[in-house]
Amino acid sequence: MKLLVTLLAVLLGASLFERLHVPAGALLGGALGAGLINTLASQGVANVTPPVRFVAFAILGWSIGSTISRESLTALRSHALLLGTAIV
Repeated sequence: MKLLVTLLAVLLGASLFERLHVPAGALLGGALGAGLINTLASQGVANVTPPVRFVAFAILGWSIGSTISRESLTALRSHALLLGTAIV
């Protein structure tokens, strides 16, 4: 039951943020949905096992990596100092 409630909250948050055209809406809305359930529900969210987390991160990396182009790297290079400062 906890897994079903967690999945529902994540999917609702992701759907809402996508419909509102929030950048990275599925990611941010899903995180917000899980966070709300974790703080509001007495049971919290369903735990994600390490193998499932690994697969999810690999898919997320694939998704982000597939959007990188020469143009985006050129844009990043022109802002390297600012980005480095923000990371530190």
